[in-house]
Amino acid sequence: MPLIKPPALLPGDKIAIISASSGYSNLYPHVYHLGIQRLRDIFGLVVVELKHTHAPADFLSSHPEKRAEDLMAAFENTSIKAIFTSIGGDEAIRILPYINYEIIQKNPKIVMGFSDSTVLLFICLKAGLSCFYGPSVMCGFAEQIEFPDYTIDSIGRHLFSILPVGKLEPSSGRWTEEFLHWGDKASLFKHRQRQSHAEAGWKFLQGEGSVSGHLMGGCLELLNDLKDTDVWPSEAVWEDSILFIETSEQGWTPTQVQDVLRELGRRGLFLKINALLFGRPGGQISYEDFEKYDSVILAILKEFGCEDLIVISHMDFGHTVPVFIIPYGSTLTINVATKTVSIEEPSCIARKEITITLKPILRKALFSFETEIEAETAGLMGETVDDISDNLIATAAGGGGAAAAAGGSGGGAVVAESTISKAQAVMFSQGPIFFGRLNRILNERLALMNIQFNVWEGYSDVVAVDILNRLFSTANGLNKLFALLSNLSALPLQLILIEKILIMLTAIKSTLTESQLSLFNEIHLFSEAKAETHYPIIFPGK
Repeated sequence: MPLIKPPALLPGDKIAIISASSGYSNLYPHVYHLGIQRLRDIFGLVVVELKHTHAPADFLSSHPEKRAEDLMAAFENTSIKAIFTSIGGDEAIRILPYINYEIIQKNPKIVMGFSDSTVLLFICLKAGLSCFYGPSVMCGFAEQIEFPDYTIDSIGRHLFSILPVGKLEPSSGRWTEEFLHWGDKASLFKHRQRQSHAEAGWKFLQGEGSVSGHLMGGCLELLNDLKDTDVWPSEAVWEDSILFIETSEQGWTPTQVQDVLRELGRRGLFLKINALLFGRPGGQISYEDFEKYDSVILAILKEFGCEDLIVISHMDFGHTVPVFIIPYGSTLTINVATKTVSIEEPSCIARKEITITLKPILRKALFSFETEIEAETAGLMGETVDDISDNLIATAAGGGGAAAAAGGSGGGAVVAESTISKAQAVMFSQGPIFFGRLNRILNERLALMNIQFNVWEGYSDVVAVDILNRLFSTANGLNKLFALLSNLSALPLQLILIEKILIMLTAIKSTLTESQLSLFNEIHLFSEAKAETHYPIIFPGK
């Protein structure tokens, strides 16, 4: 199913926040603003609020046309590169009469939401635009205590990358379905971690072999509401698709799920799709009850003669945390024998043309925080940003020339599509959230930009050592470093950077205090443990 893929995000891009479903951002501003802060701090995005983003709940409920007006305004504004939802609700379906699909077709950009925002995503599908099933500002980005690394990684691979997404895997840590009432501020944010469970992995319920199909689906309650509207896809669109479904915080019972699945089966849907993916049930359903939902799914499929259809359940999407991002229309491949799931295509494309502004953007990120670090460190980092920007542009241009010169002079030149595609590919292969990493460094997190050393070869070694040397030489650099390393397991550092820190600490080992020496030995053990495992690119998280 050919859909228009939107251009990938870059740090510094503007994104619009819309309230198409409800006015909860007005009712719980403390939750909303935490999510906004995460978008800025972690991903380096510039948040734009529309005219009615914070309108009172009663007003938004009474004026679906105003909610649609914000959506159309976000599409028409060419400076906005993505549209995220503030939260879901139950009224997005009322904006359908006010949508201008031609505007959406002419202005493709990233749109992401889930739950009631399934309506927005089906609006995009009708316009021929690929979109993304993923977190909203308040339900996701404002997650308790911290935003999960698992979801940060997924956002980077889908929204900030033009490279194939690759293998999808279950979260490796813990997950939660607990609801904390936002009106009780004492239970929110730094006060209490949500109760969580150890990850038990995805369940391959039935089916054999290997299949591929384009991704279609959403929140089951909304699929039920949308099935008789004009945004419901044609039978041809469902053909050979892989259907993903999940249930909302309303906590639908297995019987309610059964009834909707049976109706979809009567419409012939299960005979058209190539596989079915089921996210963890929402609504604080206990893990012990998950099998009841599995049984209902298998019973309905048997009812319609689909006992061979591949089914995977307990997956990381929907109304539990953490989640991975799902790109509508992208081809997903499942291999039951190896229990692997992958997307071997990018979710986004490179921009057709772009003004080279890497250096100004990165320097702005740096010097907006210079009051928080020593001036000499800021100066060094500024020089490093210049070097990396020039090297990135030169690499993209295949050796420099005009593109490198343009970058070296501070930008302003427009570069051809092939050149910027290469530039984005190089940049994203290092780690999509480069801008966010710089923020982390300057907030004394020493993330060290997470440069891929196999891309930059020896050059990056020099950069990393130079940065470490300068940080160590500051008046209180060593104290800062050891304070940071005391929580090493929580840091988003690559193994090679940890090894370089060890090399440098070894050189000054005789000057270390007893407590510093003890920590030095702990770092050695940590490094050895990491060396025994696969250690992929890690995007900023802590």
